[in-house]
Amino acid sequence: MSNTEENIITDTDYNSQLLEYEKLLIEYAENGKYEQAELCKKKISNIQKLIKKKRKKDLEQRQSIENENLEISYKTEIEEFNKIWNEKFKELEERTQKAGEEINERHTKEMNDLYNLLEEKLNQDNKYHPSAEYIKLNNEEKQLVKFQRFNDASNIRKKKEKIKLKDIEKKEKEKQNKIQIETAKKSKRQELEKEILKKKFEKEFNELNLKKEKELERIEKKFYNKRLDLSQQQKSEKNFSENNRISSRRNIKETYSVFPNNFATTTESSKFNIYNNTNENTNYNENKEENNYDNLKKNLNNNEKDNKLNGIESLLNKDENEKNE
Repeated sequence: MSNTEENIITDTDYNSQLLEYEKLLIEYAENGKYEQAELCKKKISNIQKLIKKKRKKDLEQRQSIENENLEISYKTEIEEFNKIWNEKFKELEERTQKAGEEINERHTKEMNDLYNLLEEKLNQDNKYHPSAEYIKLNNEEKQLVKFQRFNDASNIRKKKEKIKLKDIEKKEKEKQNKIQIETAKKSKRQELEKEILKKKFEKEFNELNLKKEKELERIEKKFYNKRLDLSQQQKSEKNFSENNRISSRRNIKETYSVFPNNFATTTESSKFNIYNNTNENTNYNENKEENNYDNLKKNLNNNEKDNKLNGIESLLNKDENEKNE
């Protein structure tokens, strides 16, 4: 029988077959048919072994799915976490870049406005004012012209023009120095403003990064606790299963299992018999057995029931053959 066929045999089928053999065991024992009773006893023991094997397999499958679903949940939450925080950092980066561009544009305009203002003001103040030496030479030129000493007057004029040119150049240098000093002051204030803005965004970035780390730490801790809790619960379930007992499922809000309830997961009182009847020396209430048996016979379709029971017989025969080999 394939694994697929084996898997379709439910706990109800096993229980039904178990009850039938238990009923036959009592009948054979009461009628002195001890060989048949011994054979039923072996059949019961083999069914109990199949129940234990199926319970173990179901438990392993469910626990594997629980672990897988927990890791999928963790991966999904981490992906969503990264998506949200990437958007937050992207928004902060865009605001930082925009603020930087705006402050650069404003500073450039402020610097141009200041330069033009200084040029206009200093040009008005920079109109030529003759120096004492220039005035002295100008008076000498006039006296020489008065006495018709034109060659000497021409030389004086040349000296006078050189002095004027020198004075103008001096004034221009003073003007440029003033412009340079004022623009340097403005540039220093602007750099300070940029530094303040930079520190503001650095602080915001660090605060955001700290929040991200705390949120990630919270998620990691949450899933660490979930893994630990699930591991302890699964270990407890395995211990219960190995001791042929049923483990009451944890009473928590969340569950990671999508595996259908079967031997290892059921907590219905009506299915406890499968586990509680694993001891060969267990005493049963005969009237309860007969009622359970009669109810099972009424609820099962005869053909379907026969097919299921034949499947269990095949498993029993297979198990016996494996032992003989």
